[in-house]
Amino acid sequence: MTPEEIKAEAVDIEYDPLYRNIETHTGKIVHLSGKAVQIIIKGGNRYDLRLAVDGDYDQMIYVTYRGDRVLENDTVEVWGRVKGLHSYKSVLGARITIPAINSLIGVVNHTDDASSPEQAETEIARTQGQTAAPAKAASEVKPPPTAPIIFSGEQASAFLLKPDDFPKNWTAKKNGMIAGASTYWRLDAQNDYLTDYDAKMIKITLATHETEAGAQTAFSDKKAEAQATIDDRGISGDKLEDVKNYPLFVWNASSQANIAGVEKWTVIGVYGNITVKVYHEGSVGAPKKGFAVDIAKKQIDSIKGD
Repeated sequence: MTPEEIKAEAVDIEYDPLYRNIETHTGKIVHLSGKAVQIIIKGGNRYDLRLAVDGDYDQMIYVTYRGDRVLENDTVEVWGRVKGLHSYKSVLGARITIPAINSLIGVVNHTDDASSPEQAETEIARTQGQTAAPAKAASEVKPPPTAPIIFSGEQASAFLLKPDDFPKNWTAKKNGMIAGASTYWRLDAQNDYLTDYDAKMIKITLATHETEAGAQTAFSDKKAEAQATIDDRGISGDKLEDVKNYPLFVWNASSQANIAGVEKWTVIGVYGNITVKVYHEGSVGAPKKGFAVDIAKKQIDSIKGD
């Protein structure tokens, strides 16, 4: 097929109907665009990509691709044939399943080529003998993406909440750094249970990643893992909730989610190259979802400088 025939046959499709009706679309050619969050070099000009459709890290697709080099954060427009579903394990061992597409044509918007927009997009067709389409006119080229938000470990440590950010009779102590693939900074806070007559604890962990995309991928993986745990439990009313106007979600991480009063509310968030975890537990009936969310909001605001 020529590039023109491929594009003519391709169907513009949104992520949800593609995923929900993957059997219906398998074998068909679709058109999607996404941000490269993971690149696996297979050899030569062959790559396996994980793309966040329209930049949404909750809408991931797996693309087998051949063509120009793709770098993290590049935007890749794909005309490709749906292969079905692809499963992989996250870094924490959870099984994640996403749509898989075999790219026939890929247009790469290189993040580092903003100074030469007329050369920033290259069309690659897998069929031999096909020639690249002409570059878009300057008026049609998208503006360069904003610079990624990257913080150092020292900055992350300074962003941790202070004792004054907690209610009266609470104490908070920073517990240093844990080094690894990412750098973690932790804060432990608790109330005065002798005054309040119940025990409440908050643990905040900030992790810095090498790139903003790496943090977004970690956030998406944690969200998928939490949802998989909730689905496996099958408890009525047990659900993951997104926090309005914040890059956060909250869920009950207790292994006894079917018992009221022993919740372990966990809020996960991301901003720039930092992922945030707020963990709230305590004596029976003490942990409150709203309180955990409010602390997580304060932590995100601290990182953003609001």
